[in-house]
Amino acid sequence: VVSRITSMLGIGVVEFLNEILTSLSENKQKIGTEAILVFGEQNFSPPTIKNWLLDFIRSAPKQQALNEIAVSNYLFNNPNTEKLPPQDKDRLGKTLIFFCDWQEVNRSVAALEKQLPPIEATAMPRGELYAAAPTPQASVTTKITQKTLRQLAQDNKESLNQNLTSAPIKVADFDQPVRPTIKNWLVDYVKMKGAGHHESLERNDYLFNSPNAKNLPAEERSLVAAILRAYDDDLPLPINEADQTILLEKLVTPAKSRGDSLKGEELYGTAPTASAPTPPQAPQPTPYREPISQEDLSGPLKPTPAKPAPRLSGNIIDLS
Repeated sequence: VVSRITSMLGIGVVEFLNEILTSLSENKQKIGTEAILVFGEQNFSPPTIKNWLLDFIRSAPKQQALNEIAVSNYLFNNPNTEKLPPQDKDRLGKTLIFFCDWQEVNRSVAALEKQLPPIEATAMPRGELYAAAPTPQASVTTKITQKTLRQLAQDNKESLNQNLTSAPIKVADFDQPVRPTIKNWLVDYVKMKGAGHHESLERNDYLFNSPNAKNLPAEERSLVAAILRAYDDDLPLPINEADQTILLEKLVTPAKSRGDSLKGEELYGTAPTASAPTPPQAPQPTPYREPISQEDLSGPLKPTPAKPAPRLSGNIIDLS
């Protein structure tokens, strides 16, 4: 495939992707009207795409992958974005996500051209789990299917009782903590943001400002973000065909370098070191009560696009 694309473009795919990223990093189109203070600089600079990207890359912790979560963290926690109007903040978010996506494509294609084998997690052999076993057993392979949350709920609503995070959560307008299941996270999301479709800016506001999500460790916030995006955009999720549970470990992409072929430092020069924030400790588990009554789950309805809006019944979101 890479060879065919190369013959069509007349240049290598990696070179083509590098040109896209370089053009974006030199773009002088402005987003917003007020000057910004780029991380590591002493003087304010115009709010061009070039300077926004430079500030975004330098501000991100070194061990954090540049992805949608990093963009959300930047949009809601960076001093330069505080005064941006919602429309400009949305434009900036889409621009940064576009940059991150292309950089990841660039990294993947570069690895493919080098014929690097993909890294896949394999199940641990039973013989390694139990040292007393006389002979090692064969590796257990998990058969994976793809289903949306709605399809999963229609097949078996109990599948949504799978724990998503570690600590109990408190559903909006309900006085007792509940288990941090996928179902209860969705209930809280609908209570806070209303039923129906939510754009990424609204979803990110929940992830970084809602009482339950704002103090989550980075990995757990990534899990919640993946589930909420799958709910909003009706995206398929990896499902264990045997027990119909969502394979949460496949939803979290480990932090990688900022692109093996074109790093942020190559675009902008070496950036000052930014120390990664220490994630807050998860609260100690407290007793929680089930079920949640139907009136506790009513929430403001929002205009819904083509897909059907969920129905709330008891403490279960009806995704059918």
